[in-house]
Amino acid sequence: MDPAPAISLALTEGAQIGAYTLGERISQGDRGATFLARQEGTDREVALVVLSDAQLGPTALARFRYEVQALTALRHPGIAEVHETGIHVIEDGESLHELPWFAMEHVPGEPLPVHAEAQRLDQRARLELFVQVCDAVQHGHQKGVVHGGLAPERIIVDAAGRPKVAAFGVSRVLAPARDVRDDVRALGDVLRSLLGQPPRGDLAAIVETALEDDESQRYASANALAADLRRYLEHRPIEARAASPIYPMRLWTRRHRFITAAIALLVALSFAAAAVATVYAVRKHNEAEALRKQLDAIEGK
Repeated sequence: MDPAPAISLALTEGAQIGAYTLGERISQGDRGATFLARQEGTDREVALVVLSDAQLGPTALARFRYEVQALTALRHPGIAEVHETGIHVIEDGESLHELPWFAMEHVPGEPLPVHAEAQRLDQRARLELFVQVCDAVQHGHQKGVVHGGLAPERIIVDAAGRPKVAAFGVSRVLAPARDVRDDVRALGDVLRSLLGQPPRGDLAAIVETALEDDESQRYASANALAADLRRYLEHRPIEARAASPIYPMRLWTRRHRFITAAIALLVALSFAAAAVATVYAVRKHNEAEALRKQLDAIEGK
């Protein structure tokens, strides 16, 4: 029997995995299944992810056992906490299937882009939420954990309006070659999806740098991406755009609109005053010239 069907058939509502009783199946895919589950003794509701051993071999299982400590050590308000991990064994005739599982914080809410559309968030509000996501991903990287499967549906905005990254490190078990810059590129995809329409100017440069095929030209970290977005929100020069003599000046004028308007007004008033003074001087000159001609005419008589 193929392992994926084994999950579908053997893991049904009411089944027991560790100290957790399975409830509704949230999702099912080639890599495994996700269930709502309740922990015995605490009645805590969790999202329980069971990986299919169709994707795993002895090396991956060994890696899973090694990395679970790092996963359970992640503590950040923007990361759905992994409470417990283990390996569930399913007997299939003479075969045994070892299925790694993760019991993680269940975050009721909506995926980030869905939430943004439902709440009709403007661009600034969307970017501020996304920066929080970058901060959470950076925390995982600093703890040595790469997400490996970032996608819009894995970033949930809770009832308080806070984004939380789910399934941190699960895909890493299946694809160990992924690194920090893979997560950065995935964040670029999430950002593009979140914006909903093609960005322009500096924001377009930020998205393009996050999605850059050449890793050496891509942001080196989630923190670097977040830093450029903060510069953009504060109308400061971004790292993603090549420097030019007028670029910082243009951003300065955007950041200090009142001062710029005042300077522009003073310049306009100066020009107006100069124009008035010139007109007055020309008029006085003309009057003096007319008077001189009159005096010359009198003396000539």
